[in-house]
Amino acid sequence: LESADGDGNCQCVTCGKLFDWRKCNGGHFVSRRHAATCLNRMNIHPQCVHCNQWLAGSSAEYLIYMQENYTEAELAELMRLKRTEKKYTREELAELFVDFAGRCNELEEEIKRK
Repeated sequence: LESADGDGNCQCVTCGKLFDWRKCNGGHFVSRRHAATCLNRMNIHPQCVHCNQWLAGSSAEYLIYMQENYTEAELAELMRLKRTEKKYTREELAELFVDFAGRCNELEEEIKRK
């Protein structure tokens, strides 16, 4: 939703096509199996279902997007985090859920107003 334009469309970071935000996935640059980066906003960007699921995330194109939008230091930090262990507590997950849900509601309202 944060990446949606005024009409609620998101551009897939790997193929460049526009989709309604409800038809996009939150594609992960670093695999979701790494808990320390799974919910990191720098690691999640809009991807169409085709790129994210059928093309296994289109990693080569995703890398190009990341290099164009983040510094080497930011990408190095993401790679460092990938190698760390993270176990979320129930409280942390509940807090993240409330934060994400609140941001989604705000962004949906913003799109409706446009």
